[in-house]
Amino acid sequence: MTLKIIVMIETKPGQRAACVEALKRLFDRLSVNPDSLNTKVLLGVDDTGVALVEEWNMTPDAFGRFMSNDPAYATFEIEAGAMIAARHVLLSAGEPTWQHQG
Repeated sequence: MTLKIIVMIETKPGQRAACVEALKRLFDRLSVNPDSLNTKVLLGVDDTGVALVEEWNMTPDAFGRFMSNDPAYATFEIEAGAMIAARHVLLSAGEPTWQHQG
């Protein structure tokens, strides 16, 4: 099963670049995991928006256990938690309901 995770982050003003660097360190640590299939970081057109798009070869429950036990996530929270004003997470384990290809 491929788990897709979309995380929308709004950083505090002036903190986006530092938050993105912390995300790079997080995904450098996670990229050695064979279940990590794909990760993208997208910047919003404003100066506070960041979107993560991840794909994992895990079920939602397995990912939850992994995230709870992997020290890389705790390190990210220590490094970047204070930089983040808000975050929203969407987990999707199915196929797209609708998509357009041009």
